[in-house]
Amino acid sequence: DGNGNWSATITPIGIGGGAVVVNAVNGGDPTLLQIVDPPQGVFVSQYQESDVKYYTDPYTGPYWWFAWTDFDTTSWIDGQGGTGSWQWHDGKGTLDKYVWPATSWPQTLPNGTDTPYGFDDDGTAWVLTGPYSSGGCYPPELDQEHCDISQIDPNYYKGEWNGYQWDITAHYRRTADTEMKLATGGPLGSRQMNLWCISATATDQDTGLPIPYDEIAIGGFGNLDTNGHLYVVLPDNDPPVVTPKAPADNYTFTVGAQKYTLKHTTYFSALTDTNRSRTTLGVGEQVTLEFDPAMPYAMDWTTTAGSVSPTFFSSTTFTAPSNAASSVTVTASLRGGKSIAFPPFNVVEPRGIDHAKIIGTNIYPTGAAGAGMTNSIWIAPTSVSFYRVNVMEIGEDATNIWGFYSQWTPQQLHHSTADHWTHLTSDNRLNDWAAFAPGGVTNWAAGGYEWNIPQRWQVEGTGLTNSMAGCNQVYFIDTNGTARVTKYGNWIQRTTNNITTTN
Repeated sequence: DGNGNWSATITPIGIGGGAVVVNAVNGGDPTLLQIVDPPQGVFVSQYQESDVKYYTDPYTGPYWWFAWTDFDTTSWIDGQGGTGSWQWHDGKGTLDKYVWPATSWPQTLPNGTDTPYGFDDDGTAWVLTGPYSSGGCYPPELDQEHCDISQIDPNYYKGEWNGYQWDITAHYRRTADTEMKLATGGPLGSRQMNLWCISATATDQDTGLPIPYDEIAIGGFGNLDTNGHLYVVLPDNDPPVVTPKAPADNYTFTVGAQKYTLKHTTYFSALTDTNRSRTTLGVGEQVTLEFDPAMPYAMDWTTTAGSVSPTFFSSTTFTAPSNAASSVTVTASLRGGKSIAFPPFNVVEPRGIDHAKIIGTNIYPTGAAGAGMTNSIWIAPTSVSFYRVNVMEIGEDATNIWGFYSQWTPQQLHHSTADHWTHLTSDNRLNDWAAFAPGGVTNWAAGGYEWNIPQRWQVEGTGLTNSMAGCNQVYFIDTNGTARVTKYGNWIQRTTNNITTTN
């Protein structure tokens, strides 16, 4: 409304995306539906750890023998918060259980959000009601780690007091695993393939030394290279596991990922398709192929048709072939034997005149017969750009000669202004002058003739010529000297006193 107040209903937004429905409060505006792209990046998908310590004193003299256990475990699955428990046990024991909702992770919880259990000295179980907080009621820090170790210290603690001796052995078992996934993002429903560079480190906690990069495996994709990088090709909306795996029992790690989006841009927009990321191209059309952000090193480029230049660089220019082709693939070959193909291109040829528009007329002197018009002509299909294409009208002898023009042979009425190349603009356009000026004859008789005009095209620089649909040009004159020219479906008619009519 005028005060800028809005209300919104937001669906959960996860790796599959979501939507936000927005309404203006008291504003009367229609509901606005905003689709939200899925997030992208590395995230913790599962986390679990367990610490078990138990202590025994196998011989302490005639009066004292004891054993006790500390137990602490935490788990978190698929980003839906965490659960944990803590227990101390000496034959009776206590047990705390607590839950962290996903919305509060990893903040400390308020009092009353955990539930302690315990046992009295006589073994009676109890559950505390009402507000309660224990020192264990904190979500873990979610260390990125892997641990699978057991330790025994037979000389954990020895001593003597008041005639009693103790010899405590400490047993320690710890396991921990963090699973990392990569949300690849992308528009809802998209399965576009993109290049990702995954980087990681790992540190052996027993030695404190970094683990060599090339000994670290990433999910099921293989090992990093010696620079700590691994390039993989992944579809949008697909969260694969990217947990670093190292040859050690106890290590911490970091992992990150950089997305390199495939980007292709045509040199020009087309008349009826302004999208410069289109995959349908005209013959000879050129496209810049690159990654966003730019790749930090050069790669090999190949194509199944047409050409690429340069063939070894971080980006390249693809030139479509000089003939129609479907599913033309351009591939970038990366380090480590990986490669990624850009979306396939379909290449189409000129197929004739799409439409024409009269943009000018010629006025002859009063008393003289004649008519002329300038047309802008667009070559089909207009959904691509033929800016590297030349077209030519092929001159032929006249046909359908009648009346006044029967006094000349078809060869004498030959289309002599044809047979030269004209370059198309980026929107597939050229200008053409169609004129009819029979000269200074004043005793007119009705008559006319026609030119059949085949057309040819070529991609500049190739020397190859190809046929495409042409047009007809028709001349007519009546006994009053009124002349008419028809071409491309357009016509102009002019009387000898300069009254001009067009369609």
